Amino acid sequence: MQQPIPKEFLLQVFPFYFAFDERLSFVHGGHSFSKLVENVSIGTSIFDFLELQRPQIPAISIHNIIENQRSIFVFRLLSSKIDLKGQIVYSEVDNLFFFLGSPAVKEANELIKNRLTLNDFALHDNTMEFLFILQAYQNQLNMRLADKNKELEYKQHEIEAQNEELKQQREEILSINERLEELVVKRTEELHKTIDNLYVQNQNLEQFSYIVSHNIRSPIARIMGLLQLFDYQNINNSFNIQVLQYIDECANNLNNIIADLSEIISIRKNLEKNKEYVALQANAESILESLKSEIIQTNAKITIESKGIDTIFSIKAYLQSILYNLVSNALKYKSSLRTPQITIVFQQVKGNLEIIVRDNGIGIDLENISEYQIFGLYKRVHNHVEGKGLGLYLVKTQVEALNGKIELTSTLGEGTTFTVTLPI
Repeated sequence: MQQPIPKEFLLQVFPFYFAFDERLSFVHGGHSFSKLVENVSIGTSIFDFLELQRPQIPAISIHNIIENQRSIFVFRLLSSKIDLKGQIVYSEVDNLFFFLGSPAVKEANELIKNRLTLNDFALHDNTMEFLFILQAYQNQLNMRLADKNKELEYKQHEIEAQNEELKQQREEILSINERLEELVVKRTEELHKTIDNLYVQNQNLEQFSYIVSHNIRSPIARIMGLLQLFDYQNINNSFNIQVLQYIDECANNLNNIIADLSEIISIRKNLEKNKEYVALQANAESILESLKSEIIQTNAKITIESKGIDTIFSIKAYLQSILYNLVSNALKYKSSLRTPQITIVFQQVKGNLEIIVRDNGIGIDLENISEYQIFGLYKRVHNHVEGKGLGLYLVKTQVEALNGKIELTSTLGEGTTFTVTLPI
């Protein structure tokens, strides 16, 4: 890559140099040249103050000068008649022609006449030597340029390394943001679950409060009332015997209520105990075996379907209780108009286990009966069948204790489907 020719370099090596452009117009000259040619303006034609002596060119033009560039040029100054001898070099970068030479002085008085000293002359008159110097100077510039390129390359590597580091930091920040968003979503879901659990627990507390205030106090109040009627003077009379029978009945009722409460409390208390792998098909068959007499009595047809899941890690007693109560309910609330058809389905849906119990029984009028009436403690939908309203409450309590949910669909006179969803 060619570099511009510095004036300082020309002044040191060729103080008599002068430069002209392609229109043969003067551009600038050395300080020794200005002693020989004074008051030359930029743009003046060089042939206003010079006359070409050699080489012999038919017509003076830039083209002919270029054609004879390798020749020795001799210019005569029109003012002093001194000849300047040298070569013409073209610089592409400067887009200029440089005459590089010195005066051909033969006598010392010519120096004095033109106010020249030995310091005004070039170090040599050999143009080839100058070209070698110029090449050496060019090589030196190339070496400097190579050093600069290496420096720039090193800087480029540093910038690329910094960019890569920034990219990694940016990716880490994005990753942290994504994890934070996931954490916020997870924490929000956990908060919603906690709120739902608190809501359920609050409902349970309300039910317990009702049980304590009504179901327990009622038999106690009856017992206290009966004790007031007891004839302590005639202990063995028939009236006392009847009173004792009533007291025994109230005590048994109270005992049953306390037993129910104990069972409900144990569901929450023993949630993390006795978890094991439960074979769903075998568990269902075991439940049907325990209900064998009811199945034979009702002539029910029961089928079991397993779709993509065979086992679950859970509390076996809860799964048995849930399935037992759902199948028992289906048998209790059968339709008298048709043979009971009960289907039990185990299937995996979106990472959860679904237990479906479908029957063709009498159904439920869901438009007029609330969910609380169906799943509430001691709540019953149909009163023509014996029961105390505890089974579905236990099912719902056990399902929620396993972090699951229970839903139902039903059509009055056609049948009911319960769907239990449990996390795997």
